[in-house]
Amino acid sequence: MSKVSLEQSRKSIDQIRQNRFRDPVVLVASGFGIGWIAPAPGTVASLIVAGGYWWFVSPTSVAIQIATIAFVCLFALITLQVLVRKYGYVDARQIVIDEIAGVTIALSLLPEVLWVCILAFVLFRLFDIWKPFPIGWIDKTMKSGMGILLDDLMAGGMACVIATAAWIITVET
Repeated sequence: MSKVSLEQSRKSIDQIRQNRFRDPVVLVASGFGIGWIAPAPGTVASLIVAGGYWWFVSPTSVAIQIATIAFVCLFALITLQVLVRKYGYVDARQIVIDEIAGVTIALSLLPEVLWVCILAFVLFRLFDIWKPFPIGWIDKTMKSGMGILLDDLMAGGMACVIATAAWIITVET
């Protein structure tokens, strides 16, 4: 990151901090304030949403699950696009709406088996933090609201596939 863009990023983060409870876009992007919880706001937000998903969405039909996931992802994308237009590109740790969308992908259409959901959650957080290819590539190259969101959706998708595979292997053996 160049010196100018690093300075711009710091300025954007300062503006977001100043407006954290005044600007509705910042409030929503921070998961209604969850993003301000230290030391791991992304994990806290993901854990809260995973619990809600497990209790309220997992027991529903496939159609309701898909509609919920689509709504969350679209809402996150719109929020992040507005945030980037307003404050410039900033993928600050306080912005957790991307983790919220990513964990819904990680848990999407999994069997209602607790260990499978826990595995998907843990894998999602590992992939989101570690950023293996292509997640890291997306994070480094796509400097937009879509980029902020897409790396988490990819981490969620990878976690979902691996958790589903683990469940299938366990069930079939």
